[in-house]
Parts: sequence; C-alpha cells; structure tokens
Amino acid sequence: MENSAHFNKGNRTDIAFVFSVPGQEEEKNNIPVSGQTGKNLDTLLKFLKINPIDKYEYRITNSYDKVLYKAKHGKTEASVEDIQESKNIERLIEELKDIEKYIIFFGDKAMSASIYLTSLKAKFIFCKHLGLQSINQIDRDKEGNILLPKKPGNTEKRLDLLADYIKQQMCD
Repeated sequence: MENSAHFNKGNRTDIAFVFSVPGQEEEKNNIPVSGQTGKNLDTLLKFLKINPIDKYEYRITNSYDKVLYKAKHGKTEASVEDIQESKNIERLIEELKDIEKYIIFFGDKAMSASIYLTSLKAKFIFCKHLGLQSINQIDRDKEGNILLPKKPGNTEKRLDLLADYIKQQMCD
C-alpha cells in the first residue's frame, strides 16, 4: 500500500482515521486530509492529547478512494452505494486490518462503510466530519455556551467538544 491522495500508511497501528473522499487539496498534495479538514484534525489531536501530534504518523484513509471535487467532478461526495461496493470494502479492510485499538470514522459517508468492516479487530469510534460545513453546525461549546456566528475561537471550541465525544466513546 503506497501513500496517495486517499491513503497514508503512517508508522503506527494503534489508531486509524477514516474520512469521506479525497478532494482537490489532497489531489494537489498527494496526501489525505491536506486542507482545512487536515488543520482541524491537527487541532483535534491536540485536544485528544494523542501523541505524537503529527497526523501522518497514523493510518489515514477515506471511505472512497477516488478524488472528487466540485470544479472537476461536479460533486464532492461519493454515493453510499459506491462506498459500500464490495471492491471498495475489500480495499478498506486491507488498509485497516492491522489497526489494533481504534478506527475513528469522520462523517456519515465514512460511517456508512463501517457496517461492512466487522471483521476488523479495532473498536469503531464515530464523529462528525471535520470539515467546516459540518462542525459549524455545532452551536454550543462543551460548557453549553452558545457559539455566536463568526466569533474567533469557535472552531477550536467545537473541536474540543468533538474531542470529548471521541474520548467518551474510547472509554465505553
């Protein structure tokens, strides 16, 4: 398995991250989560206190391996049918089979693959997608305070809330 726009092998086998599809930034940089979602993953890792902080030391893949973005493909997401297609599921199993502790699925599309990955030994954790369109729907911080639109620091507060949500699932 070679690193690509949809896949990063990393050197750790304890945790893996599964996102939806690679986009334009991933195609340009030939590595997953290269844009804003990648920056948000960096921040989330700090809140999770997972060391080392470099996301590329971990396994990162996408529920669909084809690059999709609006300007080139007219869409930014694969269909659930494409994600759940047997060849794609076989690819995901191969990419994730050696993960020992946790596989964290970000977003509904990534989660849609999980029901076909029951042969994997790691515990599945589910979270919102880390793109701004998704996390900006969170309207309160972890103390219950309302997050006012366009206020500096809101993204970090939302990611801190998601980190707590992930930690809670890790403990269950």
